[in-house]
Amino acid sequence: MHRARLSFLVLTLVALAACGGTAPSGPGSSASAAPPATTAGSSATRAPSSETPSAAPTSFGQAADPQVLIDAAQATVDDGTVRLLYEVGFLDSTLIPDGPFLSGRGQASFGEPRQARLSAEFSGIEFGDWEMIIDDRLLYMRGRVVAQVVPDDTWLLVDLDSDHRSVPDFAEIASGQNDSSLALLYLLGATGDVRVADGGTIGGAPTDQYRLSIDLDAARDRVGVQFAEALGANIDALATSGIDRTLQADVWLGDGRVVRARYEFVLGRGQGGGRMISSYDFSDFGTPLELDIPTGDDVIRLEDAIER
Repeated sequence: MHRARLSFLVLTLVALAACGGTAPSGPGSSASAAPPATTAGSSATRAPSSETPSAAPTSFGQAADPQVLIDAAQATVDDGTVRLLYEVGFLDSTLIPDGPFLSGRGQASFGEPRQARLSAEFSGIEFGDWEMIIDDRLLYMRGRVVAQVVPDDTWLLVDLDSDHRSVPDFAEIASGQNDSSLALLYLLGATGDVRVADGGTIGGAPTDQYRLSIDLDAARDRVGVQFAEALGANIDALATSGIDRTLQADVWLGDGRVVRARYEFVLGRGQGGGRMISSYDFSDFGTPLELDIPTGDDVIRLEDAIER
């Protein structure tokens, strides 16, 4: 039961799908995966390991202006789309072993209409692989998470405007809490001491690495109307789960965009304590989405799979 709660918590945080989204079970193993994520136009790379904790900001680099991070996050969102790699792991939890818990990749748009194709693979729980496509008010899912509803390698199609009794459960998965923009909008809460140092090369391009604390309540105050509801719901969910709304973060900027972000969440006792580390790599800013919407016999509608 505890692990089930944690897996749902991860889904709402990753974008996922850390991220949130976040992301429940991952892509069907024999299914076509989401478009491969690349970093800064290079070959695919893995999001930074979730096992290495951040050092205290004051012991790192030189002082920097928090507004640089806020501007970079906004510029990245303004590009409209992004490819991403993500990884979620735990440290010092009494419920889940230290190390990676899930990893995934995909492509997503920012704003409305919501569009994304995300995949995930769980390593810290027997939850299988999973894929999700969001196309405005239509949600497609396949993998073990829906294996009791539709055959293997078949997509479950959920019309989020349907009056079917199960729609609210699926709407939670496709809600703003699983909007990949949240991993960027957290940076609106950059406050206090921010430090910067050479971030090395990511995808063949130089970066600057910033180390900082993030106040999610400050991010809520600064976010624009377009994302206020999604970010507010995410922050409220964290508070309800007993998770500290002050995060430690490392963020890599390149060419005025966020190319990597790593957040450290302090978990409440109800989640086993310890920390959850969410890491994201962003690339291919503004490139057209490749949703590859399934059709025909590859799809079963919710109304045909589950009685009303």
